[in-house]
Amino acid sequence: MDTLSPYESRTLDRVLRWTVFLPHPTLPDDCWVWTGQTNRRGYGQLTLCQDRVVQRALVHRWAWLTLRGPIPPGLEPDHLCERQPCWNLHHLEPVTHLENVQRWSQRLQARRAVCFAGRHPWTPDNIGAQNRCKACHRERIAARYVPRPRVPASHCLRGHPRTPDNVDRQKRCRTCLRERPSRLVHPISSQ
Repeated sequence: MDTLSPYESRTLDRVLRWTVFLPHPTLPDDCWVWTGQTNRRGYGQLTLCQDRVVQRALVHRWAWLTLRGPIPPGLEPDHLCERQPCWNLHHLEPVTHLENVQRWSQRLQARRAVCFAGRHPWTPDNIGAQNRCKACHRERIAARYVPRPRVPASHCLRGHPRTPDNVDRQKRCRTCLRERPSRLVHPISSQ
């Protein structure tokens, strides 16, 4: 590999200084856990300043760019060790975004024993679309469905008798129509 520029060398020294607090890894199998700043998802984050421009970079991506060169287009580094703060280059593999998401989903499913609600077993036959629990989905649908009370055909839904005098042409209950408040507000009476 070519020599590092003075800027890259200074930044690499800064990165290595953060790892002084941990036992320094000697084998490629050890995780190099970032002990500095992390983002919301747990990835190590580095603040870089060059030409008075401050930028934040993910440590594992920056380490790959600095020590191995550019990441191939259309690919992103995947943590084989499943630890977001790790920036050991031996634990990174460039893969497509789709493959990265599929691996993450498989790892998540392998670790899970029950569904998100904690009520049903997390088995392949219980996993539906978008990694949702089929049993929970069925319960939500059943809770949404509320059957209407059975009313005899001789009465309306509110219990008024259906007689020829009480039903209009559209078979609506006239008593219910009279009891219903008017939707139109008269402009003079509202003052």
